[in-house]
Amino acid sequence: MKEINNHLIEIKKRSKSGIWRAFFNGIFSALGYVVGIAIVVVILGWVLQKTGLLPAFKEQAKNFSELVDSAKKLIPSDQNSSGQRQGMKR
Repeated sequence: MKEINNHLIEIKKRSKSGIWRAFFNGIFSALGYVVGIAIVVVILGWVLQKTGLLPAFKEQAKNFSELVDSAKKLIPSDQNSSGQRQGMKR
């Protein structure tokens, strides 16, 4: 019985340090994922720049942004007019 108690005490001591070890392993693992994604994005950007596709993507994004801005201008942003429309539908 004393031997089982000693084993349980040993396991309890290990579990306390195991929690911190697991915590730091998780932190460093997440940091590794973030650094890895950043490296992939940089390499992808470099490849797109070298192939000449990045300026085309930039132009397309600019055109899309202008389209969204013009659509926002067409949609009335007045709260009162939308409330009146809802009242008319009832």
